[in-house]
Amino acid sequence: MIRLTRIELDGVKNIRHGAIDLYKPDRNGDGRTADEVSSVTGIYGQNGSGKTSVIEAIQVLRLLMVGEGLKGERAGILVNRAGGAGSYASLHAEIQVDDTLAVYTVVLEACGTGLHVVRETLAVRPDGDRRRILVDYRMARDEETGLLTPTVSPTGAWNSLTALQHADDLLRQEAALAYSQNRSLLFSKEFSTQFTRISGRLHAQDALPAARRTALDRTLDPLLDVIRRLARFADNGIRVVTTRQGASVCFGYTPFIHGGRFDILDIGRPCFVPAAIRREIEQMVEQANLVLPVVIPGLKLECEMKEDVDEAGEAGARVFLYSSRGGVRIPFWAESEGIRRIVGILSLLVRMFNETDTCIAIDEIDSGIFEVLLGDILRVLAQRGRGQLVFTAHNLRVLEVLDHKSIVFSTADPDNRFVQFANVRAGNNLRDMYIRSVSLDAENTRLAQKVKTAHVAVALSRAGRVAGGRDE
Repeated sequence: MIRLTRIELDGVKNIRHGAIDLYKPDRNGDGRTADEVSSVTGIYGQNGSGKTSVIEAIQVLRLLMVGEGLKGERAGILVNRAGGAGSYASLHAEIQVDDTLAVYTVVLEACGTGLHVVRETLAVRPDGDRRRILVDYRMARDEETGLLTPTVSPTGAWNSLTALQHADDLLRQEAALAYSQNRSLLFSKEFSTQFTRISGRLHAQDALPAARRTALDRTLDPLLDVIRRLARFADNGIRVVTTRQGASVCFGYTPFIHGGRFDILDIGRPCFVPAAIRREIEQMVEQANLVLPVVIPGLKLECEMKEDVDEAGEAGARVFLYSSRGGVRIPFWAESEGIRRIVGILSLLVRMFNETDTCIAIDEIDSGIFEVLLGDILRVLAQRGRGQLVFTAHNLRVLEVLDHKSIVFSTADPDNRFVQFANVRAGNNLRDMYIRSVSLDAENTRLAQKVKTAHVAVALSRAGRVAGGRDE
């Protein structure tokens, strides 16, 4: 079992500090073990209070653990709004890996091309044991030469390991390359390859000095195992839908996942897809037709495919989607935004429901979806699912159907961005409690900046006079 249990952000956009513990009940009372019970966490709060930053942080976490660089479009998502080049953000994640808690912390520096990884720490805390740092790596700039050099601790263990097979030189080279490419050193393929080779050579030796044996058994081997597990989890299990991907629905596209990444499928016209992903589209339609008629009675998805080749001569198919209900078939692009949105995320929700080692993160999950339907779907996922779901939303219906421990609220305090309600009793309506707290603007919660309706009316009136050229 592997599961994200905590995420902590510092210096991320307008979040000076914020931490969220992702809720997971011990068991659901239906015979399943704790490892088989779903984890559902919803994040609520006013616009601009940091909800989306949590989803984007999970996306950055995934990119780092699969060894991809934080450049271009990916680069700005964690930068503090008050800073530019030279500003820093840190991301701290705790991930339960079987009986061991893996603790990964990364510090990112904004630069002209993206985000540099300037520090990474990976520690473990086995059940019943103390936290143990496996590696703490940072890029340090020499004040005299201006050159960046990596420093790695625990010093004794890593000095013992890097003294072999020119490992110190290889580590420096890979650290410099990872820094220049805006990616992780610890999760780079070259790092794992080189130190896996060193581990194999050390294990092949009959006698090792005590310090080196300890470094191998207590540092290197556990590190390589955790890195492999986390990289596999990120590649196969973590999937993120951001508002950018969700917004594509409005423009005649639907999010489509294949090969571990998101793409968009043009649903406004027959579009060409490579032969390699044809089966995945067929599977998407098959899954949709098992679930759609249940949540939206009578609705089915139809897919027409015609063999074709692209401009380069590569084989594939032209795909066009239709929706069918009551004997009437219409192009899928003509369907409502809510239905297109549901189809776009449906395959991810199916995975979350059935697979334990899956973490699905969706920003604005309620966009365009009927609130009663959304509440019913999330209740089923929370009560019967096996994986993990993290979402943001504005629709308050969900507060009435999920356990209060599944709900996190963003606040107006940048130093403490995320809180949960305490002392919620059986029978309390979390939705009413939240609305009351926001309306009262209580100092102990500060869930949102209070908006005065009189001020809104004055502002709207003044704006109208500007539009009419009558502002004084």
